Amino acid sequence: MFIRPCYRRKDGKRHAYWALMESYRTERGPRQRVVAYLGQLEEPQRLGVKEAAEGGQGLRQKRLFDDVRPQWVEVDVKRVRVENRRDFGGPWLGLELADRLGLKEFLDRTIPSGREDIPRSLMALVLVLCRLCEPSSELHIVEVFAGNRPDVTTLQEIVETMERRYGPADRIWVGDRGMVSAENIAFLKRSGRRYIVGTPKRMLRQFERELLAEDWHQKENRVLAHILVCFLAYVLWKTLGQMCQQAGLGHEPRRVFEELGRIQLVDVVLPTRQGTEIRRRCITQPTDHQAILLARLRLNLPAIRPMEGV
Repeated sequence: MFIRPCYRRKDGKRHAYWALMESYRTERGPRQRVVAYLGQLEEPQRLGVKEAAEGGQGLRQKRLFDDVRPQWVEVDVKRVRVENRRDFGGPWLGLELADRLGLKEFLDRTIPSGREDIPRSLMALVLVLCRLCEPSSELHIVEVFAGNRPDVTTLQEIVETMERRYGPADRIWVGDRGMVSAENIAFLKRSGRRYIVGTPKRMLRQFERELLAEDWHQKENRVLAHILVCFLAYVLWKTLGQMCQQAGLGHEPRRVFEELGRIQLVDVVLPTRQGTEIRRRCITQPTDHQAILLARLRLNLPAIRPMEGV
């Protein structure tokens, strides 16, 4: 095996990243294929991977001044695994379209920011991408847990599973009143988690008149916001249609979007013989069909940087 530099242009600049390659023989002669995309590597990391791929430390001429020492470890290939598969191609393609139209800059200028941690303009862009990728969608994550048990016994398992899988982000947990108990509230408060939980009706009687005095959902501004999100998603869709037509792929982008939407983002876990684990976030290698579509549309998949903390 060996490593090879790959190049892509973005914003007028040339960016380099590395791929781990291997040679293999076929009936038509030797061929090469990508084993993994390694992203951007610092010089010590690159040399370490290079020596490991070549099967030894090798010989190389020392530098005149600072000698860079390679960093490498032995990986237990039998325990290599992939975790956290998630859709990547559709949202990424939507972002590429948004960049071409200057949509993010437009939303930043148009939507005022407040005290929120995540800018409203960014959340608006997320909603637009959700409508583009799944037109009838709301922003959601679905996880199925074992049933046939009281709701009140599920909250802690749900929270711990989500935090273990996606990290302890500064999220707000929402639960219906069937999940409320003193133990669960204490659990949520223990680590400073924020939450919204349903309240029994008898505890809301003193606020019932105020709550029922107005229709909180059917607001004109809210309706207009939904229409704007759908319209912007439609603009992205028509932009992709124009790109497909210019690339000789027809004027109907649905098949192109569905095919590129199958590209996934995965976490590759490399257990080492020293007992630690190396985690790299990678994009799955495009199929031949996907690679042709990307080339015709003049799109380049991004290089993914190593995950933090590894």
